[in-house]
Amino acid sequence: MELRRMWHYPQMIVLFAVSTAAFALVSLFCSDFTLIPGYSSVRPVNGLPVTLGLLFGPAGAFGCAAGNVIGDVCRHELNWASIGGAVGNFLFAWIPYRLWYVREYRVGRVLPNIFSWQRLGAFCLLSALGAAVCALVVSLSIVLVSGDPFWDTFGLILGNNLLGAYVVGLPLFAVLPILVNAIGAYWRTIMRRSWE
Repeated sequence: MELRRMWHYPQMIVLFAVSTAAFALVSLFCSDFTLIPGYSSVRPVNGLPVTLGLLFGPAGAFGCAAGNVIGDVCRHELNWASIGGAVGNFLFAWIPYRLWYVREYRVGRVLPNIFSWQRLGAFCLLSALGAAVCALVVSLSIVLVSGDPFWDTFGLILGNNLLGAYVVGLPLFAVLPILVNAIGAYWRTIMRRSWE
């Protein structure tokens, strides 16, 4: 499985480090954007997991998990719920990446993008699925640690995940694939032999 094989590729380890740093820095230094005061806000960091997963594969997923932990440490918020945060953000990146490539393997090897209605729909659907699984895992971990009401916590996290994925992640994913391809940092190019 590529989750193990990626550690044999120095370029994938670099992509893991880049993903970790990006996630940690955005979570630390980019404040939430309020859309409706008192009701909804966008966490910019929630726009990263799906994009990093699709472009950097397992390195992006591991990077989101590690970046989440580093962010908790730097904010002095590290606790048992941080395990759920790390697992949730890993899955937020990993599930869309894995499902995208199951589909793309059948229809041909195309750099992931949103420049067709079919791919745009796939991005939105997979983002929603990843956001929901992440919200479920993180909510359960918070409930176990602090006893907060599950549905309130789940709804808040899911809403923030979806807003981040669509408001930040979608524009980011419209631009980044071109740059990633130009510098040869696409995970499937790096791990071509093990994927094939």
